[in-house]
Amino acid sequence: MKLLDKYTNPETPSFIILLLPYLGIISIDQLLSPLSSIVNTIAILSSIIIFNYLFAKALSPINKKLNINVFVNSFFFTLFYGEIIIEKSLKLTAKVLPHLLINQWIIITITFFSSLLLYKWLYNKHKEVIRFIKTFFIFFALTMVVYKINQNKTYFNLKNNFISISGNNSENSDKPILLIITDGYVSPDGFYNYYKDSSIYNFSNNLKKNGWMVHNNSKSEEITTVHSLSSLFNFNFTIENKKGISSTFWEQKMIYSTLYDSLKKKDVIFYNYGMFDIGATKRFTPIYYYYPTTVIGQFFDKSMVNVKYIYNDSSLMEKQNKHNRYILDSIPNILNKIKGKSFIYAHLFMPHDPYAYFNEFTSNSKTNPNKYFDYWKFTNTKLEAFLTTITKENKYRIIITGDHGYGNIGGNFKAEDTFTAFYGFENKDLQKIKSVQDLGSLINGSY
Repeated sequence: MKLLDKYTNPETPSFIILLLPYLGIISIDQLLSPLSSIVNTIAILSSIIIFNYLFAKALSPINKKLNINVFVNSFFFTLFYGEIIIEKSLKLTAKVLPHLLINQWIIITITFFSSLLLYKWLYNKHKEVIRFIKTFFIFFALTMVVYKINQNKTYFNLKNNFISISGNNSENSDKPILLIITDGYVSPDGFYNYYKDSSIYNFSNNLKKNGWMVHNNSKSEEITTVHSLSSLFNFNFTIENKKGISSTFWEQKMIYSTLYDSLKKKDVIFYNYGMFDIGATKRFTPIYYYYPTTVIGQFFDKSMVNVKYIYNDSSLMEKQNKHNRYILDSIPNILNKIKGKSFIYAHLFMPHDPYAYFNEFTSNSKTNPNKYFDYWKFTNTKLEAFLTTITKENKYRIIITGDHGYGNIGGNFKAEDTFTAFYGFENKDLQKIKSVQDLGSLINGSY
């Protein structure tokens, strides 16, 4: 009890006490992250201890350095907890006042100045409340560690749904495989049920005429890109409470992809033209922020130093357009240079929003699902030209699939319903594929 009193003393500056809840929040992420190691974890903890010593020396005694204490504590509180406060505030606002838009920096400004005023008032009028807050921070940190362990416990019970496929004995087994992800692609069947227009099937019917096997209503067991592809590249793993699990889990499984490892053992060269690091391959375009890629980034991932605040999405549309154009215009030439046992993953940010492709796409529709539908048809036009080019000489096996559908465009479309087509594969192998996430087993068994 004396030890607790010592560390919660209102007259003792303590960086560690201020940081403890944050450490509790990131604790399991830090342990699960493929970026972490015993060495860099010890280095981080040592740095915190050294900084805490310098912090206490510089800010003592508080009664003679009150203003600087108030400022520094408020600064670090906002730095480490601002991201969490923004997230919770925006969620609350969306429920209570759904039409109100609040800039994140307004929330941060309010947080910082509220912290300034509260800390100074408490120190001058109610010091024992500061002791209570410090005590709360300690027990909250311990609670968060227990919560995070419980949240991520299913990580250690991971099971995949590997399907045994022997497509490597087919006449096409020496051809490279190209996997094309069309992001957020709604099932043609879903659109037909909504619009009752048979021309919706023009794209898939043209594929069939050219030797493709088409599933107009394939299923995705995941409805977000990171979950869908992480599962695909790990033989459709099943795990309870997927969304509750730390985001680090999905990073870990993408970087330590079982499909990547299996292909590597078979001497298959892996080409990555996607949006995630997979195995030892780096993402082609770091367009969205999904997870940190450095040790420092991992530590600050839940704070205001989070790189998504540094590299914001202000040029998102331009990045998407350039990425999509590169895939559609350059991949055919790249494929001609690829020899031997190869696997190519290419990711199109189409027909996902923001429904743009330089000055080539225009739509008179202002709202969804009509606006999305216009872009969906435009995407099909671009894909048809692209696929015609790369299938001319029948040199590749190709899978084109949505990672999932699009459930938030209205019209009661199901996010699980998407579209998949195959070129150069055996029908007997495709019969075993029940979902988009099973495609990893098909790819693996085809070499």
